[in-house]
Order: sequence, then structure tokens, then C-alpha cells
Amino acid sequence: MNQQAVHEEDALAHLRQLIAQYVQALHPGDCGGQPIDFPVMESLLKTLRGKYHVVNGKLEVLNGDEKHLIGQRIKLRSVLGCRHPDPSGICAVCYGRLSYSVPRGTNIGHISAVSMGDKITSSVLSTKHLDSTSRVEKFILGKTEAKYLRYRDQDEQDLYLKRELKGKSKRIVVFRNEVQSLVDILMLSSLDDYPVGNASNLTMMQVIVDEGDEGQTSELLRVSLYNRKSSFSKELLEHIANVGWSHDAKDNVVIDITTFDVSKPFLSLPFKHVNMYEVMKRIQSFLHSGSDTETKRLGERGDDSNRGRKNFLKNYKDPVEALVVFATMLNEKVSINLVHCEVLVYAMMVRSATQRDYRLPIPGISGVFEKYNTLMMNRSLADAMAFEKQDRPLINPGSFIYTKRNDHPYDLVMLGGRLT
Repeated sequence: MNQQAVHEEDALAHLRQLIAQYVQALHPGDCGGQPIDFPVMESLLKTLRGKYHVVNGKLEVLNGDEKHLIGQRIKLRSVLGCRHPDPSGICAVCYGRLSYSVPRGTNIGHISAVSMGDKITSSVLSTKHLDSTSRVEKFILGKTEAKYLRYRDQDEQDLYLKRELKGKSKRIVVFRNEVQSLVDILMLSSLDDYPVGNASNLTMMQVIVDEGDEGQTSELLRVSLYNRKSSFSKELLEHIANVGWSHDAKDNVVIDITTFDVSKPFLSLPFKHVNMYEVMKRIQSFLHSGSDTETKRLGERGDDSNRGRKNFLKNYKDPVEALVVFATMLNEKVSINLVHCEVLVYAMMVRSATQRDYRLPIPGISGVFEKYNTLMMNRSLADAMAFEKQDRPLINPGSFIYTKRNDHPYDLVMLGGRLT
């Protein structure tokens, strides 16, 4: 199964490379572009290493260990904000200090696609147990835990609050060091694609219930399984984002769950085996908005990894939020510098789909996202024919009517090695 997954990733990597190669040149100097307003999350802090941000009007380089910035928004020089006049290029300042390690003439889109592919392939190869699906080991509720938690039907991935708790005043208390990234949820407008394990990793939880005249009950629940810790569900995180939290005298985090809907998942249980095949499929489907042929074929095997998610990059109107979601999703299992995430997201943007202008926008934050198939058929014809069904670009009238297209490195092959 590992070998099959590697072959599948190789195919997906080829598709990523085709589209990412539209972001071609790295130019020395500073374009003077406007920085983007970027939320610093603990899960993404290390990915910022080498990026520039603006402090008091001056550029400062990030080392990826500035923990004092977590929970803040910084003025980040970004690929999405680059204003270099080259329609396929990025300046060195917007790219970051990784520009020092890029050889002259190298296609930076190809670098980003390969960097992502290499990390995913390595993760697949290092997975000892690659099952056909990720598995959740059954969490046996103890006597105390069963007073407050329950399973629902055949759902073994989530735990729910007992129905008897509905309407009662109640709160939970968790260790602060197990919810260090909880502030992340306040920096996103939607948690649909946010990996819930980033915000919390729980071993124990205290539940306090007000019983009216009978007083108050308080019990400690075990919510971990061996070395695998449970997490707040997406629904509970959304509730927390609305009601907030406080701290007790011991600096533990206290969350009021009185109004939380007991019919919704409360905790998400850890997987016994994490299937990197499903992870890479979900990432590819999100990035390409589910449109490329390989992702569709993989999706026919069926899984619910996108259950309850926004699903696709194209659904995001705010490029910065889309970048944060994609980087968070990708760095949940592998470690990729933010600039590579920026390039891969930027490659999926167009100036105006309504005006049939599928060129890369300048700056990126002024554009909109488009589906992979649409981009492949409306940019370079050489790239389109390297994708699939080589006859279609030649017989499609749109190939000759619409001329607002980006060049692609494969154009040299189509034109016999000469560009005119």
C-alpha cells in the first residue's frame, strides 16, 4: 500500500508542478509592494523563518521563534502582495531570505511544488502502517466519563455530551499548556478547514455542573488514549470563539459550555493510524478545488475526510485567509516554509474569471481563485496539452479567441525552442 500511495503522490506532484511553474522568476531587489495583514499562529510560527515583516516602517527578518508575536497580526511582505512588473515573477524581498538559496534562472514555482511533494512522499514512506483508511481506536468510556460523555450511533470518531446535561449550567476546565494555540480560532472567520488538533491536545478535563438546590458536581475525566490526545471538536471551537474563555487561580483555562448544543460533537478522538494517502488527497483536493482528474479519480474510493469542511480554495474570497488555511492544513503533518505555500496558492489565482483574464494577478491579493481544470485550459496551450487530452486545446475555439494568458516553460517545447 505504501508503494501505491507513492505512485499516486508522484502523479499528484506532476499536476502541482504544471500549475505552479507559472510562477517563474525570482528578481533581486524590492518591488515596494504593500505587506499583507498576516495572523501569527503557533502552528505556523516556524514556517515564517526567513520572511520579512514591517516594523515601524523598516524591514525585519523573522527567525520563526518569535513567540511574542503569537496571536498578533503582522505586516508581512508576501508573494501575494508583490508588485513586480514581471507578470510571472516575484521580487526577493516579497519571497524572503530563502531567495539567497535559489540559483539564478530557477523556476520558483517548480521549487515550491517539489518541496511540498518531497515532504509528503517522505511522510508516506516513513509511515509503517498505511491502512486503506485512517482508523480511530475505540475509546472505552470509564464509569466517570460515561456520566458526561457518550457516543452517537456508529460515530466512533467523536464524543458527545450526555443529553441529560442539556439546559444545565456547566463549564469545563483544561490545562493551559494543552490549549496553547486556542487563540488561533479568533484569527479565522471560518474553522471549516482548520485542523482541530492544532488548537488543543487534551489528556484530562474537569467538568463542573451546577445542579441547582443539590449544589455543584465536579469530576475529572480522562480524555486521552495512551499517548494520543483528544481535541475540541470544530463545533466546540466555534462555540468557544463566540463565548470566549477565562483563567482560574491556577491559570487553567475555563470554558462555559452551558449553551453548547449537546447534539453536536464535543471532542474528536485521535487516530490510531494516520493515513498519509488521505492527507495528501485532501490537500490536493483543497488546493485544486477538486477539479483535476487525478483528484476526482482518487475521490471515487470514498472517504469522509472532507466532512463538514469548506473543501476548496476557490470558495475563499480573502486570499490571506485562504493562505493561512492551506498552510495550516499542510503543516499539520509536514513542515513547509510559508513562501512555498504562498507560491502554490498564488499559482491558483487569476485577474478576472468574468473577463476571461486568467493571468496571474498583480498583486496577488487583487485576484480571485479558480479551479485547476479551468486554469489549465485557459493559460498556456503547451501546459494544457501536457495535462491531459491533448486534442481538446487544439479544437477548442476558446484557445484562439481568448489571448490573455501567462507564458509557461513548456512553451519552448511547443515552439521548437524559440519564443517570439
